[in-house]
Amino acid sequence: IYPFKTRSAITVTASPFQFANTTGRVVEIVMQTGTISQVRKIRGADSWLQPIAIPGNHLLLPGDTLEVSYSVAPGMSLVQHNSAS
Repeated sequence: IYPFKTRSAITVTASPFQFANTTGRVVEIVMQTGTISQVRKIRGADSWLQPIAIPGNHLLLPGDTLEVSYSVAPGMSLVQHNSAS
């Protein structure tokens, strides 16, 4: 997907799995496999549902959290972008 950017594997734990962006940078979460029932983005006290697509990707600002509910664990990876803006 990004031949010029390194992807790092994310270890997925029990459903619902939450990934918090603590990198201080904009990141992209790439989901390649799995059976997903719900994806929710959380920003501060607000949250909203995201489209479910496999393969799919989700941009997270610093401080955002992505919550993924599943019956078959997704293969997920992280791509860091250059800045938080």
